[in-house]
Amino acid sequence: MSIQLKVAPQHLRESIRTRVARMLVAVLVGTLFVPVVGITAPQILPSANAAPGSFTVTGSNNHLAIELPSGKAIINNTAYTVEAFIKIDVATNPLSSNAQDFGTLNFSVNGSTNVDQWNQRTGTYGNNTFGSYYLTNNGDTLHRRCDGDVAGAYNPALSLADCPKIVIPRGEWTHLALQKSVVSGTTTFRMFIDGKIVSSYVVTNSSSTTAMKILKIGPFGGGASTSKASYGQMRITAGSLYPTTGALGTKAFTPTYDWATTVSGPTVSAGANVVALFKPQDNSTVAGLADLTSNGAILKTISTSPTVTASSDYAAPPAPAFTYSPASVSTISGSALPTTSPVSTGGDINGYSISPALPNGLNLNATTGVISGTPTQSSAATTYVVTGTQNSTGRQTTANVSITVNKPVTTITLQLANSAVQVGVTNTITATTSTPGNVSFQTDQGVIPDCSSVATSLVSPFTATCPWSPTSSYFTMNATLTPTNSELAPSTSSPSLTNIRGSLRLTSTGATTYPGGGQGLGTNNTLRLNFPEGTGLVTAQSFTIETWVKVNNPILNMDINAFYGNSFYGDRGQGIGIYNSDTRIYNFLAASAVGNVTPSAPIAANNIWQHVAYQRNYVQGNAAQSYDALFINGALVAQFANGGYMQAYSGGQEKSAGVRIGPFNGVAQIGPTQVLSGVAAYPLTGFSPATTFSFGANTLALFQPSSTSCNSAAVAPQTVTASNGASTAACSTEYPV
Repeated sequence: MSIQLKVAPQHLRESIRTRVARMLVAVLVGTLFVPVVGITAPQILPSANAAPGSFTVTGSNNHLAIELPSGKAIINNTAYTVEAFIKIDVATNPLSSNAQDFGTLNFSVNGSTNVDQWNQRTGTYGNNTFGSYYLTNNGDTLHRRCDGDVAGAYNPALSLADCPKIVIPRGEWTHLALQKSVVSGTTTFRMFIDGKIVSSYVVTNSSSTTAMKILKIGPFGGGASTSKASYGQMRITAGSLYPTTGALGTKAFTPTYDWATTVSGPTVSAGANVVALFKPQDNSTVAGLADLTSNGAILKTISTSPTVTASSDYAAPPAPAFTYSPASVSTISGSALPTTSPVSTGGDINGYSISPALPNGLNLNATTGVISGTPTQSSAATTYVVTGTQNSTGRQTTANVSITVNKPVTTITLQLANSAVQVGVTNTITATTSTPGNVSFQTDQGVIPDCSSVATSLVSPFTATCPWSPTSSYFTMNATLTPTNSELAPSTSSPSLTNIRGSLRLTSTGATTYPGGGQGLGTNNTLRLNFPEGTGLVTAQSFTIETWVKVNNPILNMDINAFYGNSFYGDRGQGIGIYNSDTRIYNFLAASAVGNVTPSAPIAANNIWQHVAYQRNYVQGNAAQSYDALFINGALVAQFANGGYMQAYSGGQEKSAGVRIGPFNGVAQIGPTQVLSGVAAYPLTGFSPATTFSFGANTLALFQPSSTSCNSAAVAPQTVTASNGASTAACSTEYPV
């Protein structure tokens, strides 16, 4: 034969444990035939498979009462809270001529003496807009009663603010609480319905020092012999549990549904303790239900011959639900995590657990769900699943929270021994760091040889040095620190511009000619940036070509274009020709001049630095939004509505063999130059030109000449080469500022 055991609910297990202990003592003592005073007789135990439930009491006086033992009686002038879950049956309590149900909580010496009570009345006041009830303290009414201003007894008359209408709901479980609190010598008496403040008065009459033992809960309803009311959990606490401040009619708290024999919380008065707690089961009897505090309080009926039945209906909380807000938090190792608290969006949650385990130093409060602490090590962003459990129902729910513990930041700065950097001349870079570690020095073209991992000094200031011998024009440099302590974050210095700056000086030595005897130009001082095959600018695509030039001539004459092999009009391609000899700017598309603009005045050169930018804006299938534009020093000087030509051009997917800057009508210096693919970089409204460019996602070519390097070594990427035809070329120390 096998025996199947079922686990009883927590509060029932406590009751069983207490009673079994008493029975064992009684049995042992009884065998000795010695009478023992103070040991109570064993009570009838509910079966092990009992579930939460309630009592339904039928009758005109359908109330229940709790009687405290003398040693646990509460003095009238001290703080206490009496509370219960009740439910008024709608079918057996028709309102008829009544406006609302009758209901009461009554705490007294013997049920009628030194009464503290709250009464909800069946009548109405103020055309059923006011509440109808009153409070008494120690048998005296504390205030002008809200159950009717008979014959104008009150002056001024009662108002809705005095008597908000908050009645006991019908047909649903409702929490009622009567509370007396003492704060800084002031005694406040108040009544709550489902956490809302119905009545609240400062006690002005003297409370007695008598001991109150009897709590009457009810009756409720219409008072007929068939009237039914149900009773769930009932509790008496010596001390106040709920807020002592707040306006009438406001919700002061949300009732909980699984009461315990201990109480705690921010509004609970110091030293508060539960002196009686009853939790009916679905098979309980009034006489057999034990006080879970083991204080020996008795649950009983007072009216004659009431009908009491156990029911499986009980005050169950809504399904548990909660979130964390914000749902993602972060801190730094060694710094406290911002307190992260759950926000309840459903019913009671009595316990919390978390998975996976939190980083060292962080913890979850298993009762409140608060995550707090100071992490001792870093942790990548991790999503933690917090499970909330509702004890009274066993239901569970989850919420996610993401926590990141970052490593503490570090710093690194750079300094050059010699501010004037020259190719072939060794210069020392010094990195100063906030912590010991290894430093990697690099430029745009990669890690500096022999400087990939340089250890810092071990005492502050922490430094590392790199002897740098540049072999070509480097444009920016930085360094990265990897701390010795792995719990510190790596850091990279801000990019530092080196002062390897200059320009390419071009002097024409003759005319430009093309294979096959094609059209030539009168000068040949031209910079060509040559692309590897298949990597140039696409005709049917947006692009930007910009450069800084300085021409020794009062008037600026030059070409700026993308060229395509050795075409008959190799001087044209896709681009702009500035011919101030006849004060016109021409726009070319392949072998055709598709438009020209006559500026209001010739474009001046005057041997000063000028920023020249030619850009194409191309929108597939939209001729109106496709155009070429020329900017001088950030100002728009010409725009060509050549979108129709672009859309119709059969060679739209051709890729240019290179970009040409020049020739010029005088000795020219060419400074920083860049080619951007797939983007028209500037608005037609104008812009402020930069004097230095950096390599980015759209950069097809970047030419940064220096005083010592102004050929292919000054071009990035290294697959792009620079040439200047038959002209005389030299590096110059001059550059735009």
